[in-house]
Amino acid sequence: MIPTPTLRRLAWPSALLAIALAAPAARGQGFDDEDDEDEAAGAMNPHMAVYTDENFDQWVFGNGRNYTSFRASVDSLLAMQIEELDRACGLTDAQRAKLMLAGRGDLKRILDAYDDKKKKFRATGGDQNRINEIFQDIQPLQQAIAAGPFGESSIFAKSIGKTLDPAQAERFEKVAKEKRTYRYRARVELAVNLLDGYVGMTADQRRRLVQVIVDETRSPRKFGRQDYQVVILLASKVPEARLRPIFDDAQWKKVRRQMDGVRGLETYLRTNGFLPDETEAKK
Repeated sequence: MIPTPTLRRLAWPSALLAIALAAPAARGQGFDDEDDEDEAAGAMNPHMAVYTDENFDQWVFGNGRNYTSFRASVDSLLAMQIEELDRACGLTDAQRAKLMLAGRGDLKRILDAYDDKKKKFRATGGDQNRINEIFQDIQPLQQAIAAGPFGESSIFAKSIGKTLDPAQAERFEKVAKEKRTYRYRARVELAVNLLDGYVGMTADQRRRLVQVIVDETRSPRKFGRQDYQVVILLASKVPEARLRPIFDDAQWKKVRRQMDGVRGLETYLRTNGFLPDETEAKK
């Protein structure tokens, strides 16, 4: 069993019934008969439930966010990304405008998918079976939102190479490599600290393990909620001769148990773009 840092599972809508099925407010006079008939039909059909747009937004965006807050956060992230590029490369006004347009294209792609799924959600009429189908249907959208709109397959990322001149591209790659290395080391340190809670290591063991993993593995293609699993899986591919001397016998058994526990996730992690490309040189 993997301890605390397990792969996040998506909650099924029926698990949210305590929230979603809150009792409707008492109706006052002035509501027409059609409203009363709708309420009566829902009460008579156990497969009909009261789901709101707020429920849908919570399923899609998570973490208490909604359409408005998500859009604001992406706008802020896009501005920050362009500012970082400007500091590293010195963008012209035309280059900034082109990259801004590309980033907004990525945002539009996500929001168009959101609008499409929301129309289908509203058409379910609260039928639980159709709600469950919609929830399965929105999982790719959930994953895209969790991963962020400006990953390597985004319009924004692809536009960078087409927008920068050779000198700018060289400066950008240097800064990007430094940033990637820094971020990866931070993720490795966090994963090792989580592993320490299960294995029980000294400060020197943690330091040595972090260094071996950073030295012997490549940075993931992207970071996300599965960082712990990614780091442990990558560590499992490090030659045993490099790892085994760090631990005593009892610790090593626990480390191996963790590695065995994440191997079954390799296909999922690779398919969803978390693992480094095996054909690439170490970064």
